[in-house]
Amino acid sequence: MASQTEIARLAGVSQSVVSRVLNGRAAQFGIAADTAARVATLAARLGYRPDPAARMLLGGASKLVGVVVRSFDDPFLAVILQELNRRSLASGHTLLVVGLEGDDAHRAEEVRLVQRYRPDALIVVGSTDFGGWPPDLFPTGQPLVQIGLPSPDPRVVSCGLDEVAAAAALAHHLHARGHRRFALVGDACAASHARARLLRAALRDLPGPVVLAADFLSPHAEADAGAHGATFLLDETTVGPRPTAVLATGDLIALGILRTLRERGIHVPDTMVVAGYDDLPVAAWVSPALTTLRQPVRELAAAAMAIATGEAPATPVLVPGELIIRASTTPPAP
Repeated sequence: MASQTEIARLAGVSQSVVSRVLNGRAAQFGIAADTAARVATLAARLGYRPDPAARMLLGGASKLVGVVVRSFDDPFLAVILQELNRRSLASGHTLLVVGLEGDDAHRAEEVRLVQRYRPDALIVVGSTDFGGWPPDLFPTGQPLVQIGLPSPDPRVVSCGLDEVAAAAALAHHLHARGHRRFALVGDACAASHARARLLRAALRDLPGPVVLAADFLSPHAEADAGAHGATFLLDETTVGPRPTAVLATGDLIALGILRTLRERGIHVPDTMVVAGYDDLPVAAWVSPALTTLRQPVRELAAAAMAIATGEAPATPVLVPGELIIRASTTPPAP
């Protein structure tokens, strides 16, 4: 890659002229337009890229974007990082990636580690409670963008699924199939609790008599929570007549429900139907294939990077999901 010194030699000017042209300050220092054009053309032809450290010393943009990963177990992480990397390369930025591990003190140090490089912005991948973040973790004058559930913190710009519309789409789909007696199953994570609130509201908005027969948020996680919830909703002494439709707050939870129902001799979709969220790859391969609400992860990553690089305004973004209808949802049995 060419240096400013090499560009100066080929252009027949001083290195300071090259520096001022490439930093957009040619007019400020009275550099002739034809000289500036000659320097810019040479820089482009030689593939010049500015050194981030030099930019920082000059007080300019570092062309770095910090990426803070809440959990490396996130099934969408690879897709999100791939899209962030593709967008960063296209805009001339470099990604610095760190994961949130350990207790709050260790997590704070990991974020501070990224901030020592003075990134132009931070992107947090995954729904996060920013209430426990010390004030110094919020970069002054730089956007802090989250890919996940909307955050109430005004310092955070959220890019997430339109969860209200997603809950309504799932509820209306099952209602249109003729289901009137529902169950809700989730796990202990914050995203699950948030989705459960919205699903309850969506069910209340449905026309006609609709019953939420079982409302169960397990202390377990993912598939174990689904198995726990399925066992609960099959207990007629607690739930009464069985629901015909089960809404899970995530695909892994739905898979746990499907497995437990199958083990208990409950046929899906003939006796009971199940729907979930996310559209993980496995959702299309289980039997029966799972109806689910697809997460627009690439669109969310693209929106977050556009805000981080200044290509889009620092305002919250809601992206609609897509209802993927598969074999796990049908009309209730007569």
